[in-house]
Amino acid sequence: MNTEEKFTLRPPRPQGSKNDLYLEGYGKNWGEKITFTVGVSYFAAAIVGLFAGAYYGKQASAKHRQLKGYRIVSTIARTASRYGNASAAASLMFCLTGKFVDLVFEEEIQDFGQMTRNIAAGTLTGALYKSTLGIRPMIVGAIIGAGAVTTIAYSLNGLNDMGIIKFRMEV
Repeated sequence: MNTEEKFTLRPPRPQGSKNDLYLEGYGKNWGEKITFTVGVSYFAAAIVGLFAGAYYGKQASAKHRQLKGYRIVSTIARTASRYGNASAAASLMFCLTGKFVDLVFEEEIQDFGQMTRNIAAGTLTGALYKSTLGIRPMIVGAIIGAGAVTTIAYSLNGLNDMGIIKFRMEV
């Protein structure tokens, strides 16, 4: 056989559209997916934090009208950033934990479905998130993590099936 026949270079395969990025697994595009996941979770939680901060800031009392306005704006900004940071940290931990579980238990976890793997990663993430507070908060965090991931996964996958969004929740 000729050497040129053995080592022929093929042109690169055409890549899918940018919208197909989030429908594939966490293969080559894992960094982009993690950025997408953390960014969306930060933004969504910051919006919730804006409303919570407005509620808490409205209760703040000050004698001067201008000081009350500054306090309301400060409370809104502080609450929104706190909610956003906590959500982004949890989603980053979820992505890293899911990838770690897939790497460590590669053969054992293949038999389980995607939803079961999401719930397992959510449970482990919740336990890790609250692990510094003791065993009881860690158990509560694991339960909340499993419940939150289950709710979010069913919601996002249902919206994907209806054609409203173009991504699915995958570990």
